[in-house]
Amino acid sequence: MSMHKNQASAVEVCRNFCPYYKPGKNEELECEGFRAVRRLIERGRTVPCERRGPRGKPGGEVARMLQARICGVCAFHEADCDFILTKGEAPSCGGFVLLFYLLSESHITVEDMQ
Repeated sequence: MSMHKNQASAVEVCRNFCPYYKPGKNEELECEGFRAVRRLIERGRTVPCERRGPRGKPGGEVARMLQARICGVCAFHEADCDFILTKGEAPSCGGFVLLFYLLSESHITVEDMQ
């Protein structure tokens, strides 16, 4: 799979969107949000990964849908996800944030995440 200039890579997604990303520290761990982004890329979707404005808390119906589809199956959900453990008060993972932007900006649809 070739990567386009605006196509997301693991480092770009994490560096641009994840408040928990620490370069060089166990980059083998992947949140379910990033895995969902990777699946989109593997299916041929273009995923722009440039940072967008200030990082705020994703909210509303899109965020609730992502929590159900992404957070519910994430390996970090039960014990290691600050976002879930604080009921959304802590920042979400970078994959969640990028998916939120992609859905909100109509780059992808809910059906694309099946």
